[in-house]
Amino acid sequence: MRPRRSAGILCLCAATAGLWPVAGGDAAKKTAQDGPRIEIQRAVLEDGRAGVDFRVEGVFTEETLEWIHSGTPVKFRHRIELIGPRRFWLSRRNVLARSVIETRVAYDALTARYELSRVTTLKKPQRKSGPPPYVEAFVTDDPDEMRRWMVEGQRVVLYDPKRELNGDALWISIESSIGRDYVLWVFPKRQTVSIIGPVSR
Repeated sequence: MRPRRSAGILCLCAATAGLWPVAGGDAAKKTAQDGPRIEIQRAVLEDGRAGVDFRVEGVFTEETLEWIHSGTPVKFRHRIELIGPRRFWLSRRNVLARSVIETRVAYDALTARYELSRVTTLKKPQRKSGPPPYVEAFVTDDPDEMRRWMVEGQRVVLYDPKRELNGDALWISIESSIGRDYVLWVFPKRQTVSIIGPVSR
């Protein structure tokens, strides 16, 4: 390759490098900060049961709201687990109790109301069956109330019917599935966020 041509190519690369975002730069940090995140507002162990309050922030983008107002039902899923110390160093994590909350919204354009439902299921980690799910339904015309219904969990109870939950170094793990994202703008995948926080007494 001739020296002059090589120099020209290097100059062109240097001039265009500033036009592309660099992974780990300010653009990537801004995206991470502005994306969905979970806030654990309360995680307390009382009388052998764990009580949790949480909220998922940054969920309702313009695209999500357009999808809801098109009349298409939208579902979110929140999995809350109480984690105890590992029994052995290489063992799976010790899930003491688990609750799953599934929220759904369907917008009725004729009445301009949101039809909301919530199903809370207590999952027993070591057993196939558990108590029947708790089902709630609600209708509102307030968009703020719809948002709270979909992404907030208040007084979520985690317990084991066979024994009281106790011990030290307990943690709360929350994973929320909040819609779909796309790989290469074509292939859909589930969009999830998660967080782990300590349990107080």
